[in-house]
Amino acid sequence: MEKVINHAIIGCGRIAQNHFNAAKANNINVECCCDKDIEKAKAFAEKNKILRYEKDYTKLIDDEHIDSISICTDHLSHTMIAKDFLGKKHIIIEKPLSSNFEMAKDFLNQDDGKKKVTVISQHRFDIPVNFVKNLINSGDLGKITLVNAKLNCYRPDDYYTESYWRGTKIQEGGSTVINQSYHIVDTLVYFFGIPKKVKSFKGNFKYKNKIETEDTCVSILQYEDMLCTFSSTNTSISDWKTNFEIIGTEGDISFTIDFPENILEFNASEAIKEKYKEDIDKINSNFEDNKELAVNYYGLSHNEQYADFKKAILNKQNIKVGLKEAIQTQQLIDLIYNQGDSQC
Repeated sequence: MEKVINHAIIGCGRIAQNHFNAAKANNINVECCCDKDIEKAKAFAEKNKILRYEKDYTKLIDDEHIDSISICTDHLSHTMIAKDFLGKKHIIIEKPLSSNFEMAKDFLNQDDGKKKVTVISQHRFDIPVNFVKNLINSGDLGKITLVNAKLNCYRPDDYYTESYWRGTKIQEGGSTVINQSYHIVDTLVYFFGIPKKVKSFKGNFKYKNKIETEDTCVSILQYEDMLCTFSSTNTSISDWKTNFEIIGTEGDISFTIDFPENILEFNASEAIKEKYKEDIDKINSNFEDNKELAVNYYGLSHNEQYADFKKAILNKQNIKVGLKEAIQTQQLIDLIYNQGDSQC
């Protein structure tokens, strides 16, 4: 029989439900949930029929019945909590690894590798994202010269005013870039790595009296032999709208990582389009089959990342998104905020 993994969720805010759903989809037993607001923990436990709830997460550190944890708290506390579990529990950290790049690097240096640690990057498991990555690597688009990546989304005032940490420089680390656009940045890193130089323009145009951080950002990323534009705003009337456009000397492709993820346009020679027709048809079919599902913009790929986490634990194999991958994404976020040269 397959070993049952007993799991705990620390932090019972808006993203915790996705973690519970993904654990359940993979037959990972959520044994306990924890929140410093005990009433929030109790409500989450009752909603999801979790038998145990706690206020103090430290009770889980030496609990031999718990095999793994998810950390779904404010950004600043991610590594503060995770370091208490290093070498004792397998860990899933909701993105980002930290609100602070130096703290993220320090956590990486503390990890002894005895247990699996992953940071949520669910779009690295999306079928269209991996199709595009393989297409880029194949050279069938020719030399990539320009990439445009953007997110337009809406955040109501109470998203910030009712939160003790959102919109704060220390606890969130920023706003539209590190939070809402994390997966845009992560996908760019997954495709192309770290650019040589970044130039950014940031502003707070809508929430001036409500948040300390940016609600809009435009950046130019300079790679060795291509350019990329990145833009993100929380001021749109659109609930959530992403777009990637990748332009090469032999073709171009545009796609979205909204749910259900989809290829929007693919231009290439007839021979190249025919080569990938079956893959495109499969992606389009998946889009048509799922477009009416009432699934939020997080999509369903948390399930795939949890499946990878479980497989890595049970089979003692490498995890797809480890701390080294998460640090790269955090590095690019840091460059976007602070600009400059990646070699500095």
